[in-house]
Amino acid sequence: MSKSKSQTPAAKRPSVPKVSLNLDSAMSEMAAHSAEKAENRFAVARGITSELPHGLARPSQRDVAAVPGEGASAPRSLSAPPGTVFDPSTCQVGMVYSIPLGLVDPNPDGARHFYRAADVDRISESLQKNDQDDPANGFVKNGRVILINGGTRLRAARSGGRPVLLVRIVAEPANRRELYKESARLNDERSDHTALDTAYRITCLINDGVYATQEEAGKDLTQRDGSPMTKSQVNMLFRIGKIPERLMRKMADHEQTSAFTIAYEISGIFVQPDFAEKEVEYELLASEIIDEIQTKDLSKTQVQSLIKSKLEGPKTRQRAESSNISYSGAKGVIKVFPSRGQLDLSMKGLTPAACEELKSLIEKACSGQYELGPAS
Repeated sequence: MSKSKSQTPAAKRPSVPKVSLNLDSAMSEMAAHSAEKAENRFAVARGITSELPHGLARPSQRDVAAVPGEGASAPRSLSAPPGTVFDPSTCQVGMVYSIPLGLVDPNPDGARHFYRAADVDRISESLQKNDQDDPANGFVKNGRVILINGGTRLRAARSGGRPVLLVRIVAEPANRRELYKESARLNDERSDHTALDTAYRITCLINDGVYATQEEAGKDLTQRDGSPMTKSQVNMLFRIGKIPERLMRKMADHEQTSAFTIAYEISGIFVQPDFAEKEVEYELLASEIIDEIQTKDLSKTQVQSLIKSKLEGPKTRQRAESSNISYSGAKGVIKVFPSRGQLDLSMKGLTPAACEELKSLIEKACSGQYELGPAS
């Protein structure tokens, strides 16, 4: 009888401990942990905004062009977080912000005063297509942002229905004189103001007492390349400043009439000796001349001739004083032109002898030998 194989008893499985899940307690712990994390995040946010008020604001969708020489990275504009009101008083110098247009004012002493509708329309169209890639410069005063430059961009944004304007915040200029000088410097870099702008603004600043004299104002006037204007150029600008603003605005709409030399020629109308007595007539005359220059695109020389002819008025033709005479049976006429100092004598039908006799009489009369008697 064969031996049966021994059978090994099966190993027992380890027992699994039973876990009792308390849902209420777990939910409480999760809520407490989340609250702690949130509080930590808010604490960090408060720390950031205390140093940089708009540090957590949404950046604009486009980068703002970097200032040349300040590194490769371009600054980004900041705007108020959703559901909040933008507060200019929290803006920091050196930062670029998307300022609501309702909080932006143009420069009251800006180097640019006259704006062509065509320029504003062109910039408005560019903003619609490309957004604003070049911020204006401005400072905060009395809860508003006052521009130093960027007047065209402001007008273009308004006409195009844009809600904001990109503005780089800078320190407020010390006074109106410095505000004008900084505006002129920034505008010179963009080459977008004319002699009309300069003449108008500098005249206003003198009238307001910002400059005591024309000589003092002239020291702040520079050419495009930054070099000082000559005394002659300064004097020309001040004469251009005598043109009424209404006519300056009309002149600014055309390249020819906004040119320095042609504007100077037009200003000559307003320094005529009798201007005070005929102010209205001269202004009407200037308006007609401006229209003709713009319509015909006249050159400087043509403008000079036009103004001279208008000031002198139409030339009236002097009619001669005529007298019929007769001599030795022949008839003739004497014509006198007093304004020209001219006398013409004409005789027809004289015999050769009578002609020689009359000639001798005239020569003797002119030499003072005797007076001519009455013609027979």
